[in-house]
Amino acid sequence: EIASKEVEQYREKYKTEQAIRRKLHNMVQELRGNIRVYCRIRPLMKEEKVSCVSIPEEDHIRITNSDLGVKKSWNFDKVFGSETTQKSVFDEVSALVTSMLDGYNVCIFAYGQTGSGKTFSMQGTKQDPGIYYRTLDELFKVITDRG
Repeated sequence: EIASKEVEQYREKYKTEQAIRRKLHNMVQELRGNIRVYCRIRPLMKEEKVSCVSIPEEDHIRITNSDLGVKKSWNFDKVFGSETTQKSVFDEVSALVTSMLDGYNVCIFAYGQTGSGKTFSMQGTKQDPGIYYRTLDELFKVITDRG
């Protein structure tokens, strides 16, 4: 009976710690901003010889038209270069999956012109899954961990 009471005490402590972790995790997510905008640069296609896109800082892109002498710049929460892996992109947004399980509304979507890489980023391939499949894997992992 003493062991049973001890087990119950540890269970209660664990539940308390889980609640604190959830609260702190979601506080961090809110501090980072409820709306985040990321930019992912797709690799050049075979017929493209040179890129007009540069990433001077991790949250900044610059488009340069040398022929016209024009430069335009934009800031984002984070910019992913053309060599960025699917895993790296998912790692940046994976904390939102945990927030979703904690009861927060979460929406991740891709926007861009045809051929810009939306489907690749979101769906990926069988060998290298994108955000959708990695989110589902993470969702079931967290559910299992929380038991």
